Amino acid sequence: MKLRLFFLAAFVSLASCSSDDDENPDPTPTPTPVVKNLKDITYKNASGEIREITKYEDNKLKERILYDQGVIFHTEIFAYNEDGYLVSGVYTTDDDGVNQYVSYDDSGRITQITNDFTYMGIVGNTTTSVVDYSETGVINVTKTTVQGENEELDYFKYFLTAEGRVYEIALVNDDELSYIYKVDYDGDNVAVVYSYRDGDTGAYLNTSTLSYDNETEVKGEFVHINSNRFGDNKANYVIYREDVIPNVSEKYHTGTNVAGYVNYSSQITYEFDEDGYPVKQTGYIDGEQDPTAEYFITYE
Repeated sequence: MKLRLFFLAAFVSLASCSSDDDENPDPTPTPTPVVKNLKDITYKNASGEIREITKYEDNKLKERILYDQGVIFHTEIFAYNEDGYLVSGVYTTDDDGVNQYVSYDDSGRITQITNDFTYMGIVGNTTTSVVDYSETGVINVTKTTVQGENEELDYFKYFLTAEGRVYEIALVNDDELSYIYKVDYDGDNVAVVYSYRDGDTGAYLNTSTLSYDNETEVKGEFVHINSNRFGDNKANYVIYREDVIPNVSEKYHTGTNVAGYVNYSSQITYEFDEDGYPVKQTGYIDGEQDPTAEYFITYE
């Protein structure tokens, strides 16, 4: 009888401990991540003057304002479709401006870009870039420029990696390729940029080597403010920019060393808020103490 009472007491004791554990959960639960959306970014030059303010909605560029000695001289306004892809832009400087329209296929690839240029309130020339994806590993673009009765054609070839990223751009003249730009990738980051290709030797004369912060977690959309306007298609932004492969990375870019026509190095530093979001980006040239550019980032 005593033995049975002992086991019963032990069972009650265990049940009591289990109940206590349920009533006292982990005292340090995992905190809910803080999510912040971009509001605006202010760019100041080496003299500390505001040269540009960009404004955002849903982390996408909505408005861009350029300044000269404190006076607005250029504005841009952008619109997006239901998938979040850029579909139009309006660029104005006094009576001059550009109306831009971007079209996509069902896969989210850019198929056409049209720019209508206005001078003194009168429509001037129009450029239309038509994109062809029929060639494996290559994107072909035909750009037609119409000015009055004159029409001019330009042809571009964009060469793709196996992951669908553009690694080289060439102009096509009389079936001859004139290579103008090339990059090497390290994962999703542009690692090396080659530019100014010699037409006789075929060698690129400038080489830029880029470095990144591989330790800091990237929070927010600051490093994606250009690429996120065009969906997940990695070639869209390059086609939009036409003749350059932009440095669209997944890390914080921290510096560039350029060898070639101009030899110099630049460094970039970042400041973060209490939640780990970047609030300031500062650029320096050749180790100089005074910054060449400062970007101030705010959120909502």
